[in-house]
This record gives sequence, C-alpha cells and structure tokens, in this order.
Amino acid sequence: MGGLRRAAGLDRLDFDTTANGEFVVTGGQRISDDVYLELESRGAALSSARLEWTLRPDFTLLSRLTGDTDASVALRWRTEYD
Repeated sequence: MGGLRRAAGLDRLDFDTTANGEFVVTGGQRISDDVYLELESRGAALSSARLEWTLRPDFTLLSRLTGDTDASVALRWRTEYD
C-alpha cells in the first residue's frame, strides 16, 4: 500500500467500504507546510473535499465540501498540557 501511495504522489491513500458495502477511496496531499487537501470518492463520484489550513501551530481552519453541495467551515484550537 505504501508503494502505491508513493507512486500516486500522495501523503495519504486509503481504501475502505461503508456498512452498506459502498467502496470508498480517500487520498490526501500536503500542498504546503500549512495546507493539506484531501479528496474522498464513494462509488464513481467525488463525495467530499476537505481543506485544512494551519494558521498557527495551535489554530487550524477546516473547510469541507460534499458532493451534495453541503459545505462547512470550522475553526479548531488545540492546546497541549504537559
């Protein structure tokens, strides 16, 4: 699987099935140090696209667009405690 992922030039490549047997392919690529793009396909069509933009090490903007034109935007703030 790692060889296929590298040959495709992706940072993430995953194959799965849903509970009803639908085949799912997910692929993601880091576009820059702070931007990651991921696409997911269920069946023959693109079902969602996700973009993560790290604004600061503890603050990320998440955007998702689905095939049924549902869109969402979220801000994620993370703090690590020692």
